[in-house]
Amino acid sequence: MLYTLMNKKERILEFEYNLGYGAFLGAKKTYSLKYAPISLVNCQSNELNKELLKWLNNRKIPSSRDDIRYLLDNLKKLNTMTCMMESYGLSLSDQYWFLPTT
Repeated sequence: MLYTLMNKKERILEFEYNLGYGAFLGAKKTYSLKYAPISLVNCQSNELNKELLKWLNNRKIPSSRDDIRYLLDNLKKLNTMTCMMESYGLSLSDQYWFLPTT
């Protein structure tokens, strides 16, 4: 599935994530890194996938969190990354989110 990383209403980049396999498939299109998370702002194109995946991994619920297995089992989710992707990456701590594009 394709997602657009958003900063409020600003498009940053488009990336692909396969929910069925729980696989990050990389950035597909860049709109404006000017609005990106700080770790992505000055990324060279050859580093973008690595840095984006690192940012996504840091954004999800840590797998070490108490009772995470219980939560995932009750929600019938494969892992915390899938849980984050299905909730559009919403967080109370910043303005970034994922807009599904397909």
